[in-house]
Amino acid sequence: MSNGPENSEDWFTSPIRTIVREPLFEQQLRGLALSHRRIEEVLSGIEYGLAKHPDFFERIPDSGGDCMVKTYFYADAPAIRILFTYTATEVHLEAVEFAE
Repeated sequence: MSNGPENSEDWFTSPIRTIVREPLFEQQLRGLALSHRRIEEVLSGIEYGLAKHPDFFERIPDSGGDCMVKTYFYADAPAIRILFTYTATEVHLEAVEFAE
């Protein structure tokens, strides 16, 4: 599932990338109409994971480098899919939507 670091110690020594929330991501996030406080709590954890090891998350085949993370903001709620790209120094949150 992951192409991440072989050694769990890598988690603690890997650099932290800058998270960039793209305008489309912000617009779509507001459009989901979920509780702002809960979204920010969940996104904080996701963003930290992405900043440390974006390579832990699934690449979308034939997308030119786009990746995806899927999560649940609430129990019994539909999952949210976040599309992102990354470089050695940045992670760009490109889009967010309800997952099927």
